[in-house]
Amino acid sequence: MRKDILVTVTLNPCIDKTVTVDGFVTGGLNRIIASRYDLSGKGINLSKAYRALGGQTTASGLMPAGDAETYYRALTQQGIGHDFTEISGKVRENLKVCDARTSAITEINEPGCTPTEADLQSLLGKIETQAKTSWAMAFSGSIPPGCPADIYQRLVSAAKAGGALTVLDCDGEPMRLGMKAEPEIIKPNLFELEQIAGKSLATQAEIADAARGIIRTHGVRYAAVTLGENGAMLVTKEAAYFAKPLDLDVRSATGAGDTFVAGFLTALRMGSDVPDMLRWGMAAAGDAVTREGTQVCTKTGTEALLESVRIEAI
Repeated sequence: MRKDILVTVTLNPCIDKTVTVDGFVTGGLNRIIASRYDLSGKGINLSKAYRALGGQTTASGLMPAGDAETYYRALTQQGIGHDFTEISGKVRENLKVCDARTSAITEINEPGCTPTEADLQSLLGKIETQAKTSWAMAFSGSIPPGCPADIYQRLVSAAKAGGALTVLDCDGEPMRLGMKAEPEIIKPNLFELEQIAGKSLATQAEIADAARGIIRTHGVRYAAVTLGENGAMLVTKEAAYFAKPLDLDVRSATGAGDTFVAGFLTALRMGSDVPDMLRWGMAAAGDAVTREGTQVCTKTGTEALLESVRIEAI
């Protein structure tokens, strides 16, 4: 029986350590005035946000065995199921340095652990099984070193064969190849969409046209394009909508795109129309950016912002 569960697939999970300094100095001494640790990786962030909005979710993908039990305990405490394929090594740690004076964030990320082909085959089998009992599967984030660039193409194909709705959110060659499997939903940011289009996109019309080109050639149903501080767009075969940016006190944009996807999928699962899907994505992301570190939205905070989101047809 198919259940109302969103499975998120993270191939390169991490732990984000976010430190705040008062005036970041390159090549000099920096004193930390605050710090926090968060489980992270794009799929993990999506699960956290989707759960916060009231949905059921299971985190899957590849998990370095050295830190697996600690990671699993933390996920369970947050009400998130887990069903990973374990590989050799330890979970990577990423350092985020936030300058309290300028709000600028400097990121220093470790590469992650290399999976074997046997690891990947085990994961593919797991995805095929999970797809038969979940309503949607989201494939997000960077791939670890040594992982073949077509891994998302293989994983999305396995999920579609099992009947799950598929979401793809990555960049570069993994995204280009992954779209060949025809995921129903893609979530590039503007830079990633420009990579796919092979050109700069300066206007809303150009962004919408580029997204529609992907929809026509790759069987995509929804192309959600996040524009950072300039808002977001949601494009389908029939229509395109733009959400104006919200006027917020931004503390950290890390994970905002993942939280956007959580809001979008929450609305999609509720049967909302396309403008409301975009509205929920923007409200969830807006609530998330007001929080420090890699924290996601809350249901209360998201719902409070819904009426503030302005949507325009393009």
